[in-house]
This record gives sequence, structure tokens and C-alpha cells, in this order.
Amino acid sequence: MEPRVADVSMRHAALLDPPRARPAPASPPRRAAATPAAPGSSRASWWPIAPALVIVVVTALAWWPFTLDDAFITWRYALHLAHGVGPVFNPGEAVEGSSSPGWMLVLAAALRLGLGIATSAKTLSVLSGLLVTGLVFVSARRLGCRAWLAGAACAWLVLLPTWQAYLVSGLETTADTAAVTALALLPWLVSGRSARGVWIALAAIAVVMLRPTGPLVAAVLGAVWWRSTRDPAVRFGLALAVLAAAALFVMRHLYYGTWTGNTYLVKSPPVVRLLRTGDLGAFLAAEHRAVARNTLPALTELGGPGLVWCALAGAASSRRMPPIPALAAAGLLGAVLTVVLPSDWMLGQRFALPFYPALVLLATLGAEGIAQWVPSGARRFAAAATVVALAAGMTGSGAVALDWLRAQWRGTSYPPLRAEQQYLEIGRWLAAHGHPGETVLCYEVGAVGYASDLTVIDHEGLVTPEIARVIHRAGEYGAIRTGRDAAGMREVVDICVRRRPDWFLVRTHTDRTLALGAPAPRGIADEPIQNALLDRLDDQMVLAAAFPLGRAGGPGSSRYLVLERDPVTRGRTSPR
Repeated sequence: MEPRVADVSMRHAALLDPPRARPAPASPPRRAAATPAAPGSSRASWWPIAPALVIVVVTALAWWPFTLDDAFITWRYALHLAHGVGPVFNPGEAVEGSSSPGWMLVLAAALRLGLGIATSAKTLSVLSGLLVTGLVFVSARRLGCRAWLAGAACAWLVLLPTWQAYLVSGLETTADTAAVTALALLPWLVSGRSARGVWIALAAIAVVMLRPTGPLVAAVLGAVWWRSTRDPAVRFGLALAVLAAAALFVMRHLYYGTWTGNTYLVKSPPVVRLLRTGDLGAFLAAEHRAVARNTLPALTELGGPGLVWCALAGAASSRRMPPIPALAAAGLLGAVLTVVLPSDWMLGQRFALPFYPALVLLATLGAEGIAQWVPSGARRFAAAATVVALAAGMTGSGAVALDWLRAQWRGTSYPPLRAEQQYLEIGRWLAAHGHPGETVLCYEVGAVGYASDLTVIDHEGLVTPEIARVIHRAGEYGAIRTGRDAAGMREVVDICVRRRPDWFLVRTHTDRTLALGAPAPRGIADEPIQNALLDRLDDQMVLAAAFPLGRAGGPGSSRYLVLERDPVTRGRTSPR
């Protein structure tokens, strides 16, 4: 017989602060008929987690060849750091364009040990994914959930399209998911006080260093644990994390001269733009995009209102259990961040993914609690309906993930998925035909910059602070990219032209005939800012190469044109 949630709550309410010794009862209590096995005991049922672990491994193998473009930004930082150039994208330019200093440090250490950067990043992500899966399963069992339901929750989590896309993407997303999940659960799961303090310190420090939002997430979860426990080991661990975060901010300021990363200037939250510009219309439009592209898709992916209802039921019915406040705080914080952060153009819901395990765990606990409320005569029907609903949800999520994977293997024109197949090819071509010290003007800078090793001028501003400051004043890059902010676009174009780029990457859908060695026709770029750059660069640039983006390179298909500053005027007669 499975225990009621309330019974499990009473047994685990004092895990963090064991009660003092009590006098022996007058008469021995009656033995429970079917006390659930504690995780790790010989009676524990571990087989339901096996499908989820298999899915993690199969997903990693299927997606292994592919890397998202933004990952190459951090990889180039790590490469320069490991080789003594410093934590920079362009040598000699102290700009923090990477969004994860912790991931950069880990990968730089792997390079120093002689390990491959791609293998290290992907292997660490897979290990993080396995850790999250195990934490969810163990926690669900300790919270009184049936083994099959805990296993189904893990399978649901690892079948989510966003999980699969980022598992071996090369980004820090899966590692951050593991860190957030560990910070929410380890103070409750770890029994030894000294070990508990060490683990919570490590988890909090990882959360702080892996993402720009990490300090806020660590502060919220740390405050929840600080308030809910009197354990000095936990509080000591949190104090260590605060010191580490302070040291990180000081070192960042000493090296880069700023308290925030360059990404903050380029991709400011809408509320920050509102406070700076006072433009209420732009704020409402940005919030609408954030809700439409971040919040609602994340909710739909997780299972919609049904999951929210189960999560609320889990939080309400089990509020006395030690980890519930931290899990609820993580889920709520994730929902808030998807609203306040800028709308994301990347694949899936990477802003929300670190908070998925907390919501899935709460929903699992809620489903278990709801099952207890169902009359005994209807429980078999309710269990069957639950299985059908889970199977349908898993099938739908798996189908979306497989469609993304199919697009990867067959070739796609979707920018986040093109890095490994097309952008790396462009970067390698530039490395073969360019010269050391030359500059390339572009805005999808990850794989191109990593593979070419040229100095990058980023007209989106991510690694070019002069342009980032213009975008920060404008409020968003979209206004400059489209020309809505005409003055800002002219300023960005002026900066780029003054830098005299040797190469210029232009994206186009034109079906016009283009001749190698001739100037590119004006007005052929997909975006107004690139057309404005073509107008200013005039006939200084000539077409050097063209790369199809996606499966086909026929008329009207998306292409990247590589323009070169006229070799005659540069005094060059042959490539390297």
C-alpha cells in the first residue's frame, strides 16, 4: 500500500533539523503494513528510471554532431584563455561577450588538460542531464510518489524538445539546469551536515557563474533555504556562495571595466529599457513578444494548464515538506524570468529549461496527491487515464524533438541550427583565404569567429562594445536592424565603416546572377542595416564566395555572400 502524501510529509519534515531525543512511547507502535522503501535500500524500485536514462543516452548520440552557434562564442573565449591570450573574443579587446564565465573556465581547464573542447562540453552536459534525471527520480520517491509515476516524470522531462535540443548543444544550459535543480534539492537530500554545506555552496556558486540571471536565482533559492532551515552547515554554504559571487563581480570589473557583461547592453530586459527610455509602447510590445515566444511556448511544451494544476496541487498538498518551498520558488522564478527577459530567437525555451525539473517534480507530487483524493472505485480508471495522458504527451514531445533532429540531419535554414553545417564551413573558408589580423564584419559571430580566428566586428554589438552602447541607448537591436531608429542605424554603420572590415558577410535571398570578383549589387541584403552597410562600402567590397544556407542553393534560396575588400586596392594578389 502506498503512503499518503501527508504521512510522508510528517516523516520527512525534520530531515534538515532532526528532533531532539524523545522519551520512548508507553507501548510500541503498530508496524506499518507497507512502508515504502527508502531510496538506495535493497527494497527500492529503481527500474522505472531506466527508460529515462536510456533516452538521455540515445538523445546524446543522435544530437552529438550538432552544436548551436552561440556555443562557439564561449568556446572561443575558453580557447583564448587556455592559450594565454585572456578571456577575450578578439585578442587585445577586453569585452565580456560570453554569457557564462563558469562554462568558459571549465572548458578552458579541459583544454589545458589536453581534452577536446567539443567533447568536454558535450560530455559534461550529458553527465549533467543524468544528474538531473536522478535527482528528480530520487526526490519523487522520497516525497512518496509511486515508482512508476516517478519514472514517467523523468521520461517526460527528458523527452521535452528543449531538453533534447540543448543536451549536447555545447552551451551551458544543461549544466545550469543541473545546478538549479541541485540547489533546490540538495539541502534536503544530503544527510551529513558537513557534506550538505559543501554541496549547497558548490551548487550556489555554479548557479551564479553559469548564467547572467544566476545571481538572482541563487539569491532567491538561498533565501528560501536560509529561512526554512536552522542548519548552520547550509547557512555556511550559502555564505560561501555569496563571497564567491562578490569575488566574481570584482574580478569582472577589474578585467573588463564593467559590472555587467556586454550582453546586458545588447539584450537589456524590457523593464530596463522602459526605465531608461520611458517608451511605454515599446515596453508593451517587448513584453508581448516575450510572452508569445517564451512563456506560452514553455507552458505548452510542459503540458499546459494540466501541468500547472498538478504543480499547484503538489505545492499546496505538501507545503510542509522541506523541499517544496524551494521547488515552488524555482518554478515561479522561471515563469517570471520568461516574461521579463527579452524574447529569445534561439531554438526551444532555454530560459525556462533550468526550471523545468522543479515544475515536473511538483506536478508529479500533485498527481500523486490527486490520486489519493480519487474514490477507491475510480482509481483504476484514473490511473489508466493518467497513463494515456502521459503517453500522449510523451509522444507529442518526442515527435517535435524528432522533427528538430530531422531538420538538423537534412539541413535547415533556421539560424540556430546552421552552425555546425554552414557557419563552420564559412569560418574555415575565411581561415584558408584570410590573413592574420584581418577583420570580418558579421553578426552571427559564433562558429564564424571560432573557425576563422579573424578579428570580428559585430554589427549586433555582442563582442563590439562601441556598437553595444548604441544599441543600449536605442533600447533594442531590432530598432536599429530594421531602421526604425534611423539615427542609431547610421551610427552603427559609421562605426563599422570606420573599422574598414576586410571581409563582410551578407545574408540574402536574391535570385539575381552574381559574379565573383564584382561588387555586390545594392539592396540585395535581407536586412536594412546590411543594405545600409553595402551602400556605404560601395564598390570597396567584391564578391569572393557564396554559401547556401539550408538544403538547396537554387534561385531564391537563402545564401551567405562573403564580400572581400577589393584585393587590388589592398595590394593583395593571392590568398594565404
